[in-house]
Amino acid sequence: TNEDIIYTSWQRGNLERSTDGGENFASITPGVVEDGAWITPFIMHPEMTPVLYAGYKDVYMSTDRGRSWARISEDLTGGINLNALAVAPGNDNYIYTSAKDTIWKTNDGGETWVNISNGLPENYITYIAISETDPNKLWITLSGYSSTDKVYYSPNGGQSWENYSQGLPNVPANCIVYQNNTNNALYVGTDIGTYYRDGTMSQWADFSDNLPNVIVNDLAIHYASGKLRAGTYGRGLWETDLHPRSSTAYADYIVENTDICTSGATTFTYYGSSDPDDVIWNFGENAFPAAAVTIGPHTVSY
Repeated sequence: TNEDIIYTSWQRGNLERSTDGGENFASITPGVVEDGAWITPFIMHPEMTPVLYAGYKDVYMSTDRGRSWARISEDLTGGINLNALAVAPGNDNYIYTSAKDTIWKTNDGGETWVNISNGLPENYITYIAISETDPNKLWITLSGYSSTDKVYYSPNGGQSWENYSQGLPNVPANCIVYQNNTNNALYVGTDIGTYYRDGTMSQWADFSDNLPNVIVNDLAIHYASGKLRAGTYGRGLWETDLHPRSSTAYADYIVENTDICTSGATTFTYYGSSDPDDVIWNFGENAFPAAAVTIGPHTVSY
């Protein structure tokens, strides 16, 4: 919601923030005694942009853009660095995190954590993706060269797991992203490119046209432009249109702040399909303005 605010990280969990578009950076590393993993998991809340999460040997949360941090797990890993972290888009009480071949879940914002690894192979977990409509639906990617163990899916918050690897090559699977407002459309990054699968398909299909034969370390969807972006190991940053099978019209938005004082204001930013024919906003009871018919962004007081 503010292009001047930029976050970056470097090895072992060092985090920094810029509030002037990158001219200057200041450390926001939590005051923890332990180092994080070489690539420490560090994410933003899917809707409330001031809220950040970072995984060291425990999970830490900030509600003020990294100025202060609170630990929301207690001796979770027994001294092992966390390497993956995800917050459910539809319910931020659900948080998943992993270290090596073990994955944990909380459904109360970090008060209690449960080991949900039973039924998974003993492979290194590399990434976690969660459905935006059901916080108990999640997919994980696995490293290693076990030919049948690349992606696993749980429909019930880790009570059981299903092998979801059909069609993937026998190389490490490094990352996975879920596309909102689709029939479970997913993209996976591997050591030799990207793959696509949705709820109508029985296996993964290659989605690497024009991409170099390169390790894909990270994937992200930019919904406003309809692009999938891939960060690679040694060949830079790439983007492509989202898979044609997943292209459906949808409406979505992000809100700058959901906790405001009476007569206070917040900003709504459109985050749906690109180039819509029409947009109608209804900002709810006691809002000023109460409605709008342009994309915006719109500043609304209550």
